[in-house]
Amino acid sequence: MLRLFKYLKPYILQVIILLASTALQVYCTLRLPALMADIINNGIVPSDMNYIWRTGFWMLELAVLSAFEYPSYLPLKCHGFCQS
Repeated sequence: MLRLFKYLKPYILQVIILLASTALQVYCTLRLPALMADIINNGIVPSDMNYIWRTGFWMLELAVLSAFEYPSYLPLKCHGFCQS
């Protein structure tokens, strides 16, 4: 493992960006079903349209953010790794 860190040392910024963006994508992916459950439990059951709209916009923001974190953009993020 230490040998790996030695080779990654020149690319530390790219590694940090890659790990942070992966963590952000995982958060967005896992948060969307929880927000949907909140809409059902706290919005649809008590008929609170204001809560449904607020949580729906929050879900939309997370979906857009998650779309920019999609793995197809990884070559753009790890530009230093992809060059030969």
